[in-house]
Amino acid sequence: MALKITLKLRETASPHLYLDNLKRLMKEDDEIHPMMEKLLKLIKKGRVPYIILAKVKEIIFVPEENLHFERVIEPTPSGYMRVDWMDSEIEDYDKDPKKFIEDKLNFFKKLGYEFYNQEELPAGEIEGILKATKKFGEKK
Repeated sequence: MALKITLKLRETASPHLYLDNLKRLMKEDDEIHPMMEKLLKLIKKGRVPYIILAKVKEIIFVPEENLHFERVIEPTPSGYMRVDWMDSEIEDYDKDPKKFIEDKLNFFKKLGYEFYNQEELPAGEIEGILKATKKFGEKK
């Protein structure tokens, strides 16, 4: 069953994630997710010193599909961004699902988010999101 968690940026947290802070957070990781690697290249090309953090965001974990979705709720609502898990992440989830999700959420805590809503989503709602975010050429 899919799990939706809503995150809110703490009042005392910085609304910006500076590149130095991001690098510091990444030092703890053994490997870089391909999406993070692309983001870092984009930041470097654009010479942007920071990333603006959403005030409110939503994460939906869908372990049956080995992925999760993220989207911004505030300041401006966005569409869902699909994050397919790497093989190592799938192995980590299979070993200890609870720890895997806690580790993912811990990263958002470090960014300054707190969790204020958690609910399970029905399969029908997830199917709609999966259909809207399917990869180009994917048959499912």
